[in-house]
Amino acid sequence: MIVTPPFWFWKSELPDSVCDAIIAEGLKLDLKEAVVGYDKESRIDSNIRKSKTGFFSAGSWVSAITSMYMSRANDSAWKFGITQSQSPQFTVYGLDEFYDFHRDESQYDYITEDSIQKEFRKLSVVIFITDPNEYEGGEFEFDGFTPEIKDRGSIMVFPSFLNHRVKPVTKGIRYSIVNWFVGPPFR
Repeated sequence: MIVTPPFWFWKSELPDSVCDAIIAEGLKLDLKEAVVGYDKESRIDSNIRKSKTGFFSAGSWVSAITSMYMSRANDSAWKFGITQSQSPQFTVYGLDEFYDFHRDESQYDYITEDSIQKEFRKLSVVIFITDPNEYEGGEFEFDGFTPEIKDRGSIMVFPSFLNHRVKPVTKGIRYSIVNWFVGPPFR
């Protein structure tokens, strides 16, 4: 599927105070070694991904921020059918940590009272919350191009099926928020 635009972006949208609050709250989470895969297939694989992650609740104030920007981008660009948000992920990339090329798309089973609903990750939101002077490396990159996005408080929304990565951090620590939004299969 070809999408235009490939991503939606707001430069330096969140003030430093909000970024600082997200980091402070994120560092209180139960941070664990990041995994690849989902559910029963999830595993630690330091050849693909090396970082620490923790999760805010789906109803948190961080989730409210990501939901608002996802809606603005989706309403303006793609109009994908979105039914719910997953929990926002707080990610810590230390020295030499990275996440190699991958797609966020996944299928999930949501159990309701009447049935099992198949839902798919459709949109990903990334918030860049670290001052770019506090780390080196760690560039976000799509397969084929690197958007010039590193400014603190910047927000990017993109279709979850786009191949992307975070290059290794070579100095300092990079913090970010990622949140995924799901819906029924594409038609």
